[in-house]
Amino acid sequence: MTNLADLVVVSSRANAIILWLATECKPYVRMTQAGKWTGRAKDYNNFQVAWKERIRLAMEVRGVSPLPGSVPLFFSVSFQYARKTYHSFDLDNLVKSSLDLCQGVVFRGVDSWVDRIVGNRTPGVPGISITCRVL
Repeated sequence: MTNLADLVVVSSRANAIILWLATECKPYVRMTQAGKWTGRAKDYNNFQVAWKERIRLAMEVRGVSPLPGSVPLFFSVSFQYARKTYHSFDLDNLVKSSLDLCQGVVFRGVDSWVDRIVGNRTPGVPGISITCRVL
């Protein structure tokens, strides 16, 4: 079994939380099509539930509290993918997925308080690097 510390790295500084997730991000997908859940939507939901819990546990173990809600936030995310899947997904759907991961876990409240977003992707060792801080 893989150790949680191998999957999620958390650090914090004044009003900022930095994460490294050892996984490729599942892009955001429309949840239903013709009123029915799609298989991709179920995969996305399972990804969100599993990784939110891993992040929550890693933050708890390291004594890192979520950022407050209802304050302007800066959100920076970098996605690394194996070269063969590097351009398989729209960057905006990856950013939305990572915001969904952090909402309620890394920061309290909703992602409508994120006023500045920086996102990029590069080929490399699969992973997601996230920085969230109070503006």
